Amino acid sequence: MEISSCIAQTLDEYVDIAVAIGTDALYRSGIEAEIRAASDVIFEDSAVIEEHQRVFEWLIEKSRAGSS
Repeated sequence: MEISSCIAQTLDEYVDIAVAIGTDALYRSGIEAEIRAASDVIFEDSAVIEEHQRVFEWLIEKSRAGSS
């Protein structure tokens, strides 16, 4: 996808990015545009889709196990 503007190298960078996304509408709009422009890459790669499916199934299973 080649979108690296949201990848943090440190905890402080992670916080800075999260705050910027949450509070700076212009920054957030730029990130959204980058993701939209590259979204075809995500959905054309079946490995990505399968990994998302695996994660969601695991989360559902974990949630149900905790509810028992």
